[in-house]
Amino acid sequence: MASTIYQLEVRLPGTGAGTGPIRVDLPLPGARVGSDPACSVHLDEERIPVRWLDVRVEGDRVTFTVLDGAEPVSLTVPVGHWSVLSAAHVRVVPAARTTYQTEVLEARFDEVFAAVGDPGWADPYLELFDNDPPTRFAITVGQTVWIGRRKKECDIALSDAEDRISRRHASIQWQGDLPFLRDNSSNGTLWQRPSAAEDYRAIGRDQPLVHDDRFRIGPWTLRFCWPQATLADEVGDIAAARAEPVSRFTKTASPRRARQVNWLFWCASALAVLCVAGIVWILAG
Repeated sequence: MASTIYQLEVRLPGTGAGTGPIRVDLPLPGARVGSDPACSVHLDEERIPVRWLDVRVEGDRVTFTVLDGAEPVSLTVPVGHWSVLSAAHVRVVPAARTTYQTEVLEARFDEVFAAVGDPGWADPYLELFDNDPPTRFAITVGQTVWIGRRKKECDIALSDAEDRISRRHASIQWQGDLPFLRDNSSNGTLWQRPSAAEDYRAIGRDQPLVHDDRFRIGPWTLRFCWPQATLADEVGDIAAARAEPVSRFTKTASPRRARQVNWLFWCASALAVLCVAGIVWILAG
């Protein structure tokens, strides 16, 4: 994976149907992204913060560090996974994407736009698995949601005969538009990310959340849902099975970098020709 060329895809809120994401080449192993021209990946878009993200690719995982809040917040997800960061959909993908994949991906987004408007801007929600059908609790972006056993102090009150749930056990907090789970209990909170095939584990104080993350509080299992954030993943899985010859995206982060690569290629070619000519001249003499 180290030699793979990656691209950063950014889909901003308010873009209309048929408008594809911004795509820029991503220097390896990582880069700073923002509207400041000094950033290694410069996005000339007024809705992008001056210093927005640090992006680092390691193997098949990518770590986004959001810089535009009071404190940096990091989120590690699989390459190709959509994340909602500062009200924008963001993901890192290998640049070797097929024409077919690109067409299917954009067609799917067009369907979503037509059906529900901008994908991902609907409110997230928590789903309580243990009820049949599951109970949903709406969440407002930026608003803290408390979960525990005390109805007067919590937005979601859960009962437990074995008294494993604290009065204010856990909460959904926000760093800008980035949600995370905060454990405030003495008995702990278990967390799982099915998309990464991870088992349940105890979280530290804070755990960033993405769509379909699960967590357990006492005997209850809750699921964090922001469904439109990952609509494109299903399309990529289907398209991968019907890959056509690779065609590179044409939009790059830095045309100057491409010119530098071409210049180095021609210099190396000229040097090789001179070396061969020198060897021939010596042998002929």
